[in-house]
Amino acid sequence: MFKFQIGYYQNLFRGYPDLVSTKDMMKMLGIGKTFAYDLLKNKEIKSFKIGRHIKITKKEIVDYIRRKESERSINESKI
Repeated sequence: MFKFQIGYYQNLFRGYPDLVSTKDMMKMLGIGKTFAYDLLKNKEIKSFKIGRHIKITKKEIVDYIRRKESERSINESKI
């Protein structure tokens, strides 16, 4: 991965805390509630509970984006 990409990911969600709620995750990824819960249910993004609240680390969201970009690159190279 190029240096500029690493810096980009570090600053991507600077305005969010390191531990976010599902609502924050939805805003960060620009997705709806159903898709957000599907990602968590299918363990595409790992989460945990604190009491009744689901929490996701910002790192998990960035890792998800990286995986999706990597998958897209692989699929595009096959064309």
